[in-house]
Amino acid sequence: MALALAVVVALPTVAEECDGGPCQQRGVNGPVAGTRCVGPDDCKVDLTNATCTTDGGASSWPAPARGPACGCVKGACAYLWIEPVSCRVDADCALATEPVPHVIAAPPSKKKPRPFRPCKDGERQAVCVNQRCAIRAWSC
Repeated sequence: MALALAVVVALPTVAEECDGGPCQQRGVNGPVAGTRCVGPDDCKVDLTNATCTTDGGASSWPAPARGPACGCVKGACAYLWIEPVSCRVDADCALATEPVPHVIAAPPSKKKPRPFRPCKDGERQAVCVNQRCAIRAWSC
């Protein structure tokens, strides 16, 4: 019994993230129980509890390059902690759209990536800027 209790206590549900500034609770990625939404502006970041809320909170639009973000996915708010992604070239970066648009590391591919065609392939493009993936928005 004591061993099982020690394991439960040793598994934190919320980690803290400190990067030269004030620490923030990291939270748990995924849908947030008890929230209902119809659009991205319905979901706000609850910084105190490291989750999403529909009552008050801070907007995560546009999504930050690092830190907490919330968006509406299939009628429920979804929480995401965004991490910076290192890169050398644009092909190292990819764009994920849920719960909010954010950059991720591109999956390895043996194919040569074809050039991005603004507005034809999308309004947002994942690019490598100063060895970090970023989002370039095109006005279409």
